[in-house]
Amino acid sequence: MASKDRDITEKYLDDLQDAIEAMATHPKTGTPLYYGETFTGYYHVNFKEYMAFYRIEDSKMLVDRILYAKMDYIRRLGL
Repeated sequence: MASKDRDITEKYLDDLQDAIEAMATHPKTGTPLYYGETFTGYYHVNFKEYMAFYRIEDSKMLVDRILYAKMDYIRRLGL
């Protein structure tokens, strides 16, 4: 049983990583994150029940957090 659960978890994480890596060639196609009227510097990509939050620096995509979508992500990101 534990082995099957581990396989499911690894598949989920692989799929999440694939979704994030798919954004790497065009990171600005992610959804920009605004707080009020101000762009926070973050973009996000949704994957099932999770959101990956990333910034773009020197044309590199830097993933800061992956959070459950129903969390208070503004607070968790320290915005």
